[in-house]
Amino acid sequence: MNRSVVSRDDALSQAMPDLALAGNGALVCAFRESALYPQQGEFETPAGRLKSRISVRVSRDEGETWGGLIPVGGVKMEEGFLNCPRLCRLRDGTLLLAVDWIPRSDLGERDPACGIWFWRSRDHGQTWEGPERSCVPGIVPSLRQLRDGTLLCGSSGWNGAGEEAMRVHRSADGGRTWEGPAVVAEQAGHSFSEGDFVELDDGTLVCYLREEKHPPVSLKAVSGDGGRTWGGPFRAGLLSCLGRPSAGLLRSGEVVVTHRCDFSGMFCMYVESQAQAADRTPASVRVFGRGFMIDVDRAAVSHWGYSGWVQLSGGDPG
Repeated sequence: MNRSVVSRDDALSQAMPDLALAGNGALVCAFRESALYPQQGEFETPAGRLKSRISVRVSRDEGETWGGLIPVGGVKMEEGFLNCPRLCRLRDGTLLLAVDWIPRSDLGERDPACGIWFWRSRDHGQTWEGPERSCVPGIVPSLRQLRDGTLLCGSSGWNGAGEEAMRVHRSADGGRTWEGPAVVAEQAGHSFSEGDFVELDDGTLVCYLREEKHPPVSLKAVSGDGGRTWGGPFRAGLLSCLGRPSAGLLRSGEVVVTHRCDFSGMFCMYVESQAQAADRTPASVRVFGRGFMIDVDRAAVSHWGYSGWVQLSGGDPG
C-alpha cells in the first residue's frame, strides 16, 4: 500500500477529510483546518475549532502529489465554526460540498441551530461557489446521489431524550431544495450518528452507522423505497465503528466501508457482498464480510479515521 501526504501544516489541525473523483479524473480532497487541539477531548468543544475553515487540494496523478491549498469557506469566530466536510460528484459533473456549521454556544454540537451548508464547484475543485445555507439541520453530513438523480443528505442530531438519531433529507433538484427528514435510526438506549449510504444494484439502500453506546457492535439500517422509510437497526459486520463510515461500491459489485475503529487508534476497511449488505437476518445466523486494518494512529492525541475513498483507474481503492 502506497501512502502520500495530502496536506500538512504543523501550526494547524487538518482533519475530517473526504475524497471525490472529479469529472476530469482529478482527485479532490476536502478537509477542515482549525486551531490545534492542546489536549485530549478539546475537539469536543467549540474552543477547539474556532477560526475554522474548509480547504481543498487537488491531485492530477491519482494521489501521488497534491496541488496548492484552495480555501473554500470560513466563518467569523464570534459566530461559530465549520466542522466536517463531505463531497459528492453530481451527475452533471458539479462537485457538491456539504459541511455542518455549529454556532458558538455552550450547547456546541447539541445546539438546535446546527445545520448543513453547501458549496459547489463547476471546474473540478479549482473554485467554489457558496455558501448555501440549507434547511437541513444537524451535524456531520453525508451525501449520496442515487441512480434516479435523487440526492440524499444524512445528518444526526439529539432527540428529546438526549440521544443522537440519524436522519436523512431528499432533494430532487441537486440540493437546491430539500424534503424530510426521514428517520434512519432512532432507538432508546442507542446513539446513532455519522451514517453513510450505499445504493445496491437492486435499488436497496444501506446506511452504515456509528453507534458508540454499545461497542464493539456495529449497526446498519436498510431502505427499500429510496430512503423514505427505513428498517432496523440490524447488526453490521464492521468492527467497532466509532468514526464516520464512508461507504460505496467497487466495480466488482462489492461494498466497501472505511471507518475509524476504537481499538488503539485503528483505521479500518470492511468489505462484503451486496447480499451481505442487504441481509436483515439475526446476526447469529448470518455470515459477515471481511475486515482489514489499514493503519494505526500513534499520536499522543489521536483523532483520525474520518475518511473518504474512490476506486482509481487501475482498480485499487484510494
